[in-house]
Amino acid sequence: MSAMRTAPTAARSVRRLLVAALVAALLPGLLASEALAGEVLKLKSGDLIPGEVIEMDDAGVLFARQEGGRFRVRWSAVLPVSRYELWASTLAADDAAGRLEIARWALREKLFHQARREAVKAKGIGSDEEREQATALLEHVAQSEADASLAVIDERIAAGDLTGALDRARQYLRVAPPGAHATRVRARVPDLLVRIEQAQAQETERKQNEALGRDAQRKQAFIEKNLRQALATKQKAQETSIEAYAYLAKGNQTRARRALAKSEKGFLAARNRLKKVRRAAGPGEIAEQCVREMEDADRRTVDLLTRWGALEVGNKSWKKADAAVDRGLRIDPVDSALLDLRREIDENWIRRRVSDISNAKPRGSSR
Repeated sequence: MSAMRTAPTAARSVRRLLVAALVAALLPGLLASEALAGEVLKLKSGDLIPGEVIEMDDAGVLFARQEGGRFRVRWSAVLPVSRYELWASTLAADDAAGRLEIARWALREKLFHQARREAVKAKGIGSDEEREQATALLEHVAQSEADASLAVIDERIAAGDLTGALDRARQYLRVAPPGAHATRVRARVPDLLVRIEQAQAQETERKQNEALGRDAQRKQAFIEKNLRQALATKQKAQETSIEAYAYLAKGNQTRARRALAKSEKGFLAARNRLKKVRRAAGPGEIAEQCVREMEDADRRTVDLLTRWGALEVGNKSWKKADAAVDRGLRIDPVDSALLDLRREIDENWIRRRVSDISNAKPRGSSR
C-alpha cells in the first residue's frame, strides 16, 4: 500500500517543479509586457504606439515601444491630450506641485477638462498655499473655458451656423461646473433659439417663394406653348377650309367633304386649347385674346358647316345635311343661313319619310 501511494506522490512533485520552472521562465516577460502596456503614444499623424515613457522634457519624449525598441519624438508631433496622459502617468499620487504645473499647461493648451481635473486633485492633496493656487486656477479655467466657448459661438453665428452655435453652447453646459461663467454661456441660449426659429421661418418662406416662382414659370410656359399651338392649329384649319371651298367651286365633292371635315376638326381642337389657355391665364390681355380667337374660330366653323350643309341639301342627302346643320346650330343657334337650311331639311326629309311609308308594300303578301 505504501508503495502504491509513493508513485503518485512523486509524479505530483515532478509536475510542481515543471510548473514552477515554466512560471519562472515566463514571469519576467509577462511583467515587462504589463509594464510596457501602460501608456499609448498618440501622434498627430494618427499613429497609436503602445509602450512606456522612458523620460520626458520640454522638447519631447523618449518612448519604448511595446514590441521593442526606443525612439524620441518631439512634442510638436504628439497630440496635446496624449502629452497630458503621458505626463500625468509619471506624477506621484501626492505630487500637488506637479498637478498644478500640468494643470496650468493643460489650460494653455485649452484642455479645460484635464486642467480642471488636475487642479481639483492638487486642491485635495496640497498645502494651504497650493490649495489657494488651485482655487485661483479653477476660477481661471472656468473663465477661459467659457470665453473659448463664447468665441466659438460668435464665430458660428457670424458664419450663419446658428445650429452649430447652439450645439456648442449645449456641449459646454453639459460639462461646465455651475457658476457665473456657465451663466454667461447659458444666457446666449434663448437668443440662439429665437434666431434659429426666425431663420427656419425665413427658410420656409424662401422655399415657398421658390416653389411659387417655379409654379409661375411652369404656368407661363404652359400658356405660351398652348397659345402658340392653338394659333398654329387654327391657322392650319383656315388654310384647309380655303382648300375645301376651292374643291366645292370645282365640283370635287369627295375632296371637299374630306377637307371640310379636317378643317372643322382643326377649328374645334384650336378652340378647346384656347379655352384651356384662357382658364389658366385668368383675367387679362391673354384671356381677351383667347376669347377673340375662339369667336373667330366659331364664326369660321359656322361658315364652313353652312356650306357643307348646303352641299348636302343640294344633293338631297338629308341625313348628312341634318348632321352638318345641327353642329353649326350648336355653335350659333340664331344663324339665319343655318336656320333656312334647317327648315328646308325638315320639310323635305319629313315629306320623303311620309312618301316612303305610304308606298311601302305589305309584308308577307301571298299575291
